[in-house]
Amino acid sequence: MADAASLAGIQSLQGCSNIVVAPGTPAEMPKNVRIAPEAEEGSSGDRAASFQLVSGKKHREAEPAPEATLRVAAIAPLRQEPASLTPAAASDAAILAMRPVSYATRYDAMIQRVAARRRVDPLLLHAVIDQESRYRADARSPVGAHGLMQLMPGTARMLNVSASNAEANVDGGARLLRQLHGRFNDFNLTLAAYNAGEGAVRRYGNRIPPYRETQSYVAGVMGRYSRLLAEQAARSR
Repeated sequence: MADAASLAGIQSLQGCSNIVVAPGTPAEMPKNVRIAPEAEEGSSGDRAASFQLVSGKKHREAEPAPEATLRVAAIAPLRQEPASLTPAAASDAAILAMRPVSYATRYDAMIQRVAARRRVDPLLLHAVIDQESRYRADARSPVGAHGLMQLMPGTARMLNVSASNAEANVDGGARLLRQLHGRFNDFNLTLAAYNAGEGAVRRYGNRIPPYRETQSYVAGVMGRYSRLLAEQAARSR
């Protein structure tokens, strides 16, 4: 377990009673998460859902990409959720300076800069980037999502960033995560909205939409983030 400094502001998923997900939840999803019933996996309306303030984000399937260099952590993944997107240690600088043990990429320094600028946990950015693009800046999905954080063209325009520029792409993704977290105040719903669109989450009553991809996406990011937290806790002992 991590010490009080590294886990300050971190809230266990077991205490989040407002998280909602549906029948047919993948086995790896957090058990207390309920999914909206009656999935409509093929619904074009849900797949084309857009954000209220940031338009163009669509339910999508990212293209396969090579795995990033990964070292398996010796600690079992923790099911934890940040109470906010901001690193919550005694010293933000100490957290921002820590390179995640699992990842060694050419984008480390840039991710740390964006994390500091946008006040988003760098470990969360690493988890989302790994899930979205496997650290491929040239990754492009069949529906047009592009870059490290797979921004849709409309989203990039609304954020006024170039999706083809790696740092601008991550900066836009970090801003979007903060916007969504501000609206939902729930980590799981923030991730679901990032993947499927805010409109889809709203349509299913502020629940994780019953799309297999979105359910797997939330579980995947949570697993990566938990592993990074565990590694960080082990290093701080």
